[in-house]
Amino acid sequence: MDDSRLEAHDLGFQDYSRAETLIDLGRYDQALTQIAQQLTRDPEDPTGHFLVGVVHLHKSQYDEAISACHRSLGSEPGFAPAYHLLSFAWHGKYHFDNELKCAEEAVRLEPDDPQYLHRLAEAQQQSGQIAKALVSAREATRLDPESAHGHALLAELALEYKQKADAEKHYRAALELEPENEAYLHNLARVLTARGKHLQAIELMFDAARVDPSNALIRDNLYSTVHDWLGRNIVRFRYAKAKTELPPALVTFYEQERSKAGFFKRHYAITFVGLSLGALVLITGMFSTLI
Repeated sequence: MDDSRLEAHDLGFQDYSRAETLIDLGRYDQALTQIAQQLTRDPEDPTGHFLVGVVHLHKSQYDEAISACHRSLGSEPGFAPAYHLLSFAWHGKYHFDNELKCAEEAVRLEPDDPQYLHRLAEAQQQSGQIAKALVSAREATRLDPESAHGHALLAELALEYKQKADAEKHYRAALELEPENEAYLHNLARVLTARGKHLQAIELMFDAARVDPSNALIRDNLYSTVHDWLGRNIVRFRYAKAKTELPPALVTFYEQERSKAGFFKRHYAITFVGLSLGALVLITGMFSTLI
């Protein structure tokens, strides 16, 4: 779960606008100072305590975030943003029952807020309530069809049911809204690989690597996917032709990564073919002996 999506939204309290800006910029200590100044004017303001909780959540200080939310709810028991924030904080502490209860309460208080429905769907997914999560996620996307996160969440839930075509559809919808999101590119590539669309998957994974060239996981998965695909074509005796089907920049990337890899990683496809043929010869020999 990516709690960076929990932004300091404009709640209609202009006194906190500077603090919200500082939170968005990651200047958390300055934000706390600004919020504290406002709370001296109104110590019972639920928004101020909520924003203190947002700061602590971003700093992974979950106990402090929970305490701030309780202060907010002490001032206004029906303050839905505080329950929404609590669901993130309890998730950070691996208290998934509390996470789910808080997410449910936020939606009970504001049932038409798509952000709260997304959070509820995530909490339900975490708790293994996949059918309920799907209902919540679909309702959230109905209310906010322009949410890339909503479509990506529906894709994840489709994969829970092994519905790869639906997962592909929703990841593509997410990428229409956020075409340079490396996570969506990478995840769609994995779905396409599972559906046997290897070349499309390789191209998408290459796009993800270009968006975030420092991401070692994406680079490693890209290399492995290309290597596996070329290995499959070695078995079919069309390795050279398969290589020409790749963009020149990708071939360059592959050769550079291959030169840095160890022997087995460089040659595992050929090794696999050799071992497979060896095993076949051994089995044939055993069978002949038995006859």
